[in-house]
Amino acid sequence: MYEPVRVPRGRPSRRRIKVFFVLLLAFLSAVVVTVIKTMPHNPPVEQLSLDELAMMVPDAQQTELIAAIVRTRIANARATPKPAARAARAVCRAPKPPHTWDKAQRENARTIVEVGLALDFPDRGLVVALATAM
Repeated sequence: MYEPVRVPRGRPSRRRIKVFFVLLLAFLSAVVVTVIKTMPHNPPVEQLSLDELAMMVPDAQQTELIAAIVRTRIANARATPKPAARAARAVCRAPKPPHTWDKAQRENARTIVEVGLALDFPDRGLVVALATAM
């Protein structure tokens, strides 16, 4: 009688592979969008008025006040006597750096360290500030 024709099922065609990946990408995109939309979100931040923003920006008088405080702390740090030198300690010398600082860089480093010490920054903060500036 009638015998069905069998189609050999070998390797899938390129078109079938492309369709599969497009559908897979669409499915994954739908999953990501669903997860993101169903996540809890923080409430919106209250917007500041112009008056509130103006209060946050320091004016010239406040800037001068902060500069005066820093100058005073630097002067006090320079005026305090240094502790007397102790007995001779072992000398630890670092290897010669590949780059030497010029005069402007040394002045900038000195200023950064003085301001950091005047504002009681920890040693690690001074190191980070110097590394960032240089």
